[in-house]
Amino acid sequence: MGGRGTALLVIIVGLVGCGGGAPEPAAEPEDSRPTEEQAPASPAATLPSVDVCELVPATAVENLLGGTISDEPHRSDSGEYQGCDYSLTPADGGFEFVAIWIQPAATIRDPESVLETARGLGQEASAETLDGLGDRAFVVENASEAQATVYVVRGETGVEVTAGTAERARLLAEHVLEQAP
Repeated sequence: MGGRGTALLVIIVGLVGCGGGAPEPAAEPEDSRPTEEQAPASPAATLPSVDVCELVPATAVENLLGGTISDEPHRSDSGEYQGCDYSLTPADGGFEFVAIWIQPAATIRDPESVLETARGLGQEASAETLDGLGDRAFVVENASEAQATVYVVRGETGVEVTAGTAERARLLAEHVLEQAP
């Protein structure tokens, strides 16, 4: 490498070595930062931590839906989203994936958004409003995945329950609402 190439390399190395990165943002004046009392509560702060697998044990899923849980339920905790997944072998055989999630109500999207996502993934899905369940509820039936998910908002709590059919998902959602904080 000679002449121009070397000069360009020296300039680049010089800029990198001299801290040619983005300038540091100016510090916020101390008195303009919100205090703990002024800071808005996050949606997760309004929902107590819940171990969904304890709230709805495998035996409850087996009793409500009929069948046997084939594997140990799997607890999922993603901050404001807390859930439990079950592998159910129904009484008539086969396999049914069951999932229960509890989260802040603000995270429950509207039916059209859920359908748009499913259709964007190439799935055949439909939505229907459910009466008599929480403050607001709907079910999305996903024919491509052979499952249905019931979404419920009750106060500050959101519940999502996935099972093999809308009826089975609603049955579990009703049970979760009885148990939920």
